[in-house]
Amino acid sequence: MFVNILTKGLVTPNSHAFLYPLLKYDKELLQEGIILKIFKGIEDSIFECDVLIVEHNYFSQDWKRDNNRVLEEMSELNNRTNKLFYFDITDSAGLDHFEFLPYVTSVFKNQIFKNKDNYMKPLYGYRLFTDFYHEKYNVIDTNQDYTSPVKNKADLNKIKVGWNSSMSDYSYLGLYKLFLYKKVAFKYLLTLPILVGRDSKERTINLSCRFNSNYDRETVAYQREKIKALLNNYMDSTKVSRRKFFNEIKTSKIVVSPFGFGELCYRDYETFLYGGLLLKPDMSHIDTWPPLYDEEETYIPFDWSMSNLEEKIEEIIINYADFEAIAKNGKERYKSYVSGEKSSELFVEHFKEILES
Repeated sequence: MFVNILTKGLVTPNSHAFLYPLLKYDKELLQEGIILKIFKGIEDSIFECDVLIVEHNYFSQDWKRDNNRVLEEMSELNNRTNKLFYFDITDSAGLDHFEFLPYVTSVFKNQIFKNKDNYMKPLYGYRLFTDFYHEKYNVIDTNQDYTSPVKNKADLNKIKVGWNSSMSDYSYLGLYKLFLYKKVAFKYLLTLPILVGRDSKERTINLSCRFNSNYDRETVAYQREKIKALLNNYMDSTKVSRRKFFNEIKTSKIVVSPFGFGELCYRDYETFLYGGLLLKPDMSHIDTWPPLYDEEETYIPFDWSMSNLEEKIEEIIINYADFEAIAKNGKERYKSYVSGEKSSELFVEHFKEILES
């Protein structure tokens, strides 16, 4: 099967995670008869394939300038290919543009709503959780906007799970190796993260919760600002150096990781990587792959209202031994999909299912 990919390349952290497993496992994919070719522009040879994948960033700026021109190009791509897959690798489960659905075979996202009817609603701030904070607490964005709802219910079947932003190296050196790879493209730089963990006796910090809360969308910033205020008595949230931050993660019992522009955050992966206990807003509304988020199994959820956050923290600190198994499960789940012995096999099988859908 010939698979061509139209992309801007490694231009954003999410595009790293999108391309990383394809570049890393190209030989394993080839052994399954899947031949990949990456294009950074539209040319005649791009249509010589069984499946054409268009990555979101290729059209990201054009959507802002001229929607109609993008739709015309998508229509042409669709007419000249057997299967046209659009990979929306933006942060949230929400979908910014629905107009292209008639022109693609399927659209794949890092995570999608379990209840796809949510795509048929106008969501304030493009996200289910921003809509929640707007409706429940009257949080208003300076630049107000809603998603354009899907009008044809049948189109909901086109919205599927791709793979999420966990598919990269989020270790301390991972950022630097990816930077070098963009310069020289040596495949040995695409190493898998080595998971390390410390015994609970070495975890001398009860809670780590360092994050930015400066967002131009007030409904996105709301959750983070509220969490910072609630946790002010527990910890210092001041920004620190990368080295100090990673050392803190390694020695923390609990790591709080709120939503950002999307539900999944790099802090989640750093927590799994170093064996901490992930405490996060409830993720039960989404489907994603790898399936890293099982409540009370791989992470501890708290309500979007944050009404039970302090209670959860107190319970974990007092009875930490009862929660160590959840931290271990999270780490092992993450390892199995990202850097375990069968991680390549798991990704290849998932990619094959995508291509056959």
